[in-house]
Amino acid sequence: SNSLVNMYGKGGNLVLAKSVFDSVPHKNLVSWNVLIGSYAGDGDGKEALGVHQKMELEGLKPDKFTFISVLHACSASEALAEGKAIHALIAASGFDSSCFVATTLIKMYGCCRCMEEAKAVFDRVASKDIVLWTALLTAYSRNEDAKGALLVYRNMDLEGMEKNRFTFSSIVSVCADAEALAEGQKVHLHTVSVGYDKDVIVGTTLVDFYSKCHDVDTARSVFDGIEGKDIVPWNVMITGFARNGHGREAVRLYQKMDLPPDSLTMVGVLAACSGLGALETG
Repeated sequence: SNSLVNMYGKGGNLVLAKSVFDSVPHKNLVSWNVLIGSYAGDGDGKEALGVHQKMELEGLKPDKFTFISVLHACSASEALAEGKAIHALIAASGFDSSCFVATTLIKMYGCCRCMEEAKAVFDRVASKDIVLWTALLTAYSRNEDAKGALLVYRNMDLEGMEKNRFTFSSIVSVCADAEALAEGQKVHLHTVSVGYDKDVIVGTTLVDFYSKCHDVDTARSVFDGIEGKDIVPWNVMITGFARNGHGREAVRLYQKMDLPPDSLTMVGVLAACSGLGALETG
């Protein structure tokens, strides 16, 4: 029955998931966790929190997987008061020292725009992994705090922490939004040294960064080097050309594209044509 609830939940059929759950006469902790996780995964924070409250009334003691699912629900609905209440329960249970749980707490506080609390959670973890560092950096990025994000990135260097694609993507996004060209160029050099500049996620973020900093030549050079391009880097490069007044280059790139366009592709191409006054091409 738990596997059925999980299957329907992951498939987005929450009505059937709830129906199967209700039919189970003796529900264990896993049953409750699966249903809470299903609602949270579907972005329905209100229902997930409601199920958690019912679970408490049944007298079941949550484990760290319960807490993580409920925190995801709090993040989805930006339910700060509920998130703080769950945090208190986590601290009382001793789970706040776990990187796994702390990462989810940082995400929740970041979504609720409470960076002091997010940083406090981070500081309390003795043995920090790359996922925890990246969660804090991403939380600063989400809150458009370039200074905070760059400080985290520099501290990662000081600690000798190896970065992953999500770390690089997050910090480059910060530099793009702040149009911090010098900082972004340093990060770009770092990605080249470890081979992440060709990664589709990091490379696409670098294309966006250089486009926002009005350096379309470097953006195009990075774009050309990305391996296994999906539609996203094509859209970002076309939009970058259009944004910087290079309408003809945008149209030419669109004509070379070997993937079916989506709505964002067409928005970029139409913006390029509009800039050119090329009604016939558009």
